[in-house]
Amino acid sequence: MNQYKYSIIRLSPDHVKGEIINVGIIIYLNDSLDIRTLQQKNKIQAITKNLTLESLQDFTEDLNWLYQLNTDSENFYKLFSGSIVISSPGMFTLRESMTYEKQVDILFEKYVTSPRLQKRNTQNKRIITQLKNIFDKAGILGRDLSDISNHRVVTNYPIAEGEGIYAELLLKNGAYHLTETLDLRTDNNKQKTGESALKAITISKAKSILSGNVNSFVIYASVDSQQDKKLIPQLNLIDSYADSIYNINSMEDMSTYYDHIFNAAGTQMKNYN
Repeated sequence: MNQYKYSIIRLSPDHVKGEIINVGIIIYLNDSLDIRTLQQKNKIQAITKNLTLESLQDFTEDLNWLYQLNTDSENFYKLFSGSIVISSPGMFTLRESMTYEKQVDILFEKYVTSPRLQKRNTQNKRIITQLKNIFDKAGILGRDLSDISNHRVVTNYPIAEGEGIYAELLLKNGAYHLTETLDLRTDNNKQKTGESALKAITISKAKSILSGNVNSFVIYASVDSQQDKKLIPQLNLIDSYADSIYNINSMEDMSTYYDHIFNAAGTQMKNYN
């Protein structure tokens, strides 16, 4: 009997409402992905007008590219946190009376053709939570996306919404100040490389889409907080994309980062820890 792992592609365009619909299915093959997505737009448009079938296709192309960097099907879903995410993997077994295509059709019908709305499970992001707490105590954390016009730091700002690409933290004061976080405190090198690649894509997209100058920062954490940045492969991957890379555990690094953000927000850094 042949066994295959699969994940569901899920769309959650409104982070406040938390509504989710299933828009596709991924089958993990040895070195590639078999991706099946909706071909009718009416179901997607029931909850959002901002996603097209073309942008969904763009997302599947990004999936294939990322999977070449990280073929660990068990952790692949952890790389996605925007408006389009994928579920943790399930598994199906092919029996003698069932062909591969028939089984995939059954799964697609069950999970995608007639899905029910679900509530999105939010994941605790340790680095991002620490940064948000600092900005919130200082009074510069925005309450919604419109606060970007008030020189506030906003979260989950849409960069390429149709492709599920959001800035983790974004501030605007004429120029944009983009912050992405990267948690390298895991032994899974494929996961770390894939997440680094996703951050690189986000920064690259932001610099090509947002009008004006974009200052980009990556705040990272590693198992060895004293390790030289140049010796961390994942940081070398994003070095040509990010303007500055800071260690969350370095007082010097974070002082430099906070000084920049607070100055951009028109205030001064105090001891908010």
